[in-house]
Amino acid sequence: MRDCFYPANAAVSPHSEEVGMTEFKYKFDDPKVAFAEAEKRIKRCLKSGAFVLDLSHLGLTELPESLCQISHLQKLDITLNRLSELPAWIGELKELQELCLNFNKLSILQRGFSGLKQLRKLQIVANGLETIPDWIEQLSQLTEIYIQSNRIKSLPESLGMLQELQVLCVWGNELTALPDSIGKLFKLEALIAEN
Repeated sequence: MRDCFYPANAAVSPHSEEVGMTEFKYKFDDPKVAFAEAEKRIKRCLKSGAFVLDLSHLGLTELPESLCQISHLQKLDITLNRLSELPAWIGELKELQELCLNFNKLSILQRGFSGLKQLRKLQIVANGLETIPDWIEQLSQLTEIYIQSNRIKSLPESLGMLQELQVLCVWGNELTALPDSIGKLFKLEALIAEN
């Protein structure tokens, strides 16, 4: 699977300040058809034992619960869908190491998300995120966080507890300052925070 970052079919640049106004072409206009396609891909992944699942560009408004059956999944790409929230059971994907949620409609991260203890790379670019929860520190294996082009006004001090963090990309938000605890991130190699 390609690295999940910016979709090629964005009608405007993802660098636009009007993130919510960006228009995309989904593979399916009908969310029911998109859901059925996602279920097919999940079944194939279960049958093959694959560690990677691509559900990007489908136009999903919800995720099939059968997804949580793939307990061995390590990389999940849900880029470019219509998701406004993630189900509580997302935290059951205990082996997940990389999660791509770019270009959806997420405004918050539900608590169930904190169950992803093996997560190393998190991408939630160009959604509508307004905050990063304090419990982000529970995702202690994170090495890369990409949350640019959202509506985040502040970052929690608990971010400084992510001792494995090497890359933090937060530009294009509504930040006026960074938490002092970032100074405790001794493995941090790249901090990209220009607005």
